[in-house]
Amino acid sequence: MIGTRNTFIISWVLLTIIHDAMQTPLKPLQSLVDGQDDDEDGSLSSEDFKNGLSENLDQDKPEIDEDGDADLFEGDIEGEKAELRMLAENREVVGHAGKKWPKVNGVVTVPYTIPSSISKQSKSELAKVITEYETKTCIRLVPRSKEKNYVHIDSTPSGHRCSSPLGMSGGKQTIKFGEACTWGNLAHEFMHSLGFFHEHTRSDRDKYMTVNWDNIKKYEKETGRTWKHNFLKCTDRGCNDLNVGYDYESIMHYGQNMGRYPVLIPKSSGVYIGQRNHLSDKDILGLNEHYCSGPDAEKCSDTRNTGDCGNFLHVCKKAEYAWFAAECEKSCGICKA
Repeated sequence: MIGTRNTFIISWVLLTIIHDAMQTPLKPLQSLVDGQDDDEDGSLSSEDFKNGLSENLDQDKPEIDEDGDADLFEGDIEGEKAELRMLAENREVVGHAGKKWPKVNGVVTVPYTIPSSISKQSKSELAKVITEYETKTCIRLVPRSKEKNYVHIDSTPSGHRCSSPLGMSGGKQTIKFGEACTWGNLAHEFMHSLGFFHEHTRSDRDKYMTVNWDNIKKYEKETGRTWKHNFLKCTDRGCNDLNVGYDYESIMHYGQNMGRYPVLIPKSSGVYIGQRNHLSDKDILGLNEHYCSGPDAEKCSDTRNTGDCGNFLHVCKKAEYAWFAAECEKSCGICKA
């Protein structure tokens, strides 16, 4: 009888714990990566911005695409491939509203951090990117203060390793900016972080480009890696290409070759693809279409990325769940005037 009674008490306690857990939200756990004490103490000076205006800034660096990693989506986009492929059905920009950086008073602010160990060259390149966006668009890349969502620029990768997540990921997201990457490569990666895919994967690509699949196979055989997936266009189902039209000059367009093999052949003569020297006119129009011309974001919104704010409204006013109320301001009805 005693054993049975103890079993009943243990079962009752476990059921109580499970019931209580179901009535309260889970506090987000920091990942091992986020929990690391990363160096984010770097800053730019007026000299960096002055150097960024130099016409000879990247004269010793070759102009190379960002497609150097066969394991990343389309060569340089970080994230789960299944999720990215699903998002790719609603391109040329990410259709998910939660992936879009908010616009307030006509300005889209993207906070960033850099390591204190970042080189002087990389600082000048970042300064040039900041100026390029600020003078031509409503995008403002600003030093982070206490913002929850921000971009960290990792300048530690060696060689030409440039990559970025797609759109606003939530919390800290990292752009890899290898030592051989140019300021144009960095501007390209920021376009990914703003939600843009590559130009050559638009649904109307085949009207403007010929893809030499045989040469892609040759390059795959030569390198022992699979590259075909970097050239798959959006299907005709669910695509959301921007209205500005196909742009050979886009900073998001890959160049003609993979290694020594021509793989992207323009159908128009006399055009150059793969430039990394400026945001093109249509890049700017696209940014305006996606970000700058629309209404401002709501000043009060739920930022909890699990989407369950409405399930736990009973904890909004409890002191121990202040973190939940801060993430669910709109649902909890505590928006600041």
